[in-house]
Amino acid sequence: MPLFLAGKFLDDAAQGRSQRSHPMFSETWTDSDRQALLTRAASLSLNKIAVYLANVGDYDEQPTTPWLGSAGSSDKTRFDLSRWKMYDHWTRVMRRQGHAVQFWLFADDSGFGDLPEIDRERLIAYAMARLSAYANTFFVLALEWDEAWSEDEVAAHGYFLQSRNPSRCVVSVHRT
Repeated sequence: MPLFLAGKFLDDAAQGRSQRSHPMFSETWTDSDRQALLTRAASLSLNKIAVYLANVGDYDEQPTTPWLGSAGSSDKTRFDLSRWKMYDHWTRVMRRQGHAVQFWLFADDSGFGDLPEIDRERLIAYAMARLSAYANTFFVLALEWDEAWSEDEVAAHGYFLQSRNPSRCVVSVHRT
C-alpha cells in the first residue's frame, strides 16, 4: 500500500515548543511538551515527525545530547542510556499514534563536522542498532551537511550507515 508522508518541522503558527519538532528529544523538553507536539501534528493530519538525535547549536537552549553529560561537555564514548530509553518510549508512542519518525543524526550549527570520525560512527552504529528495528523509523545523516562536512565525508558516513542498517530503513541526507 502506498504511503504519503506529510510533516513539517517548522510551524510558526503553533504555540510554545510545538513550533519546532527537531528538538523533541531535548533534555529541556517535558513529556507534556512532546505530547503537545504530537497532538498538534495530528490536528493538522501530519504523520511524520522530524527529530534530532544530537544537537548542540541549533534551536537555542534546546540541546539533544545522546551521550553522558551535557550538550557543552559530554563523553562521546558513552551513551546516556536513560535518554535512549526515553527515545525508545517516544518512538513507540509515535508509532501507536500513527506517526513516522525521521531521525536526524547530526544537527547543523552544532560543530559535528569537527567530531572525530570514530565518534560519528559510534553514534551512527548505536542509533541504527537501537532504533532501526522500529517499523516507523527512517534516518537523515545530517542537516545541512554542506555547512560542516565534505562530500567525501558524507559519502563515507552514508556507506557506513547503510552497513549498519539491517532493517533497510530509508536513509537520506539534507543539504542547504
